[in-house]
Amino acid sequence: WWNLVRGLSTLFIKLCYRLHCRGERNLPFTRPIIYVSNHQSHYDPILVGIPVGDRPFSGIARHTLFKPRILAWIMHGIGAIELKRGESDTAAIKLALSELEAGRCVMLFPEGTRTRDGALGEFKPGVMLLIKRAPVHVHIVPVAMEGAFDVWPTGASRPKLHGHIAIDVGRPWTRDELLQDGPDKALDLMRATIDNMRLALRTDMRRRTGGRYPAAGRGDSPL
Repeated sequence: WWNLVRGLSTLFIKLCYRLHCRGERNLPFTRPIIYVSNHQSHYDPILVGIPVGDRPFSGIARHTLFKPRILAWIMHGIGAIELKRGESDTAAIKLALSELEAGRCVMLFPEGTRTRDGALGEFKPGVMLLIKRAPVHVHIVPVAMEGAFDVWPTGASRPKLHGHIAIDVGRPWTRDELLQDGPDKALDLMRATIDNMRLALRTDMRRRTGGRYPAAGRGDSPL
């Protein structure tokens, strides 16, 4: 089911948005993974799934996304974990930890919601609760995307069917490496790393498209 959804999604994204991926070689072949990514559009779980290959993940998604029956069926089918946004959802954290302890992967959007202007938002400290409790041998992999906000911005009921999207997979951290200076510094490091990756994608996209994509805006501003 994962391969079918990923294969069809990849074909659609490549045809419509001239997808450009890099960094896939940074993905660990073994050990559990926590993917952490910026959040630009409704496409994002699909986009993170494209470069990860045979290291699929259980995404943690807010409970309101499970209300439509068809969407709930698809999301449960690919292992999505339901989270009540703004609340301490012990059950969701336990499910995520059980996935990691079994050697599998979990995906998080530390911003907690989609960007409203293309720039990277603040990271919620709750993400560190899962990282601190994760198995010691877990890898945390930063993922950055750019262009998704332009094709499906917050507030739009449907996406544009043209544009450019790019994804970058960064060098993984071990849990101890990330936490060596404390959880606050770890959160700052993740945010700065992902934003630098995003801005590099933005610069490269402008070069490849002659400055046409992405549109100028708040996304041009670093942290």
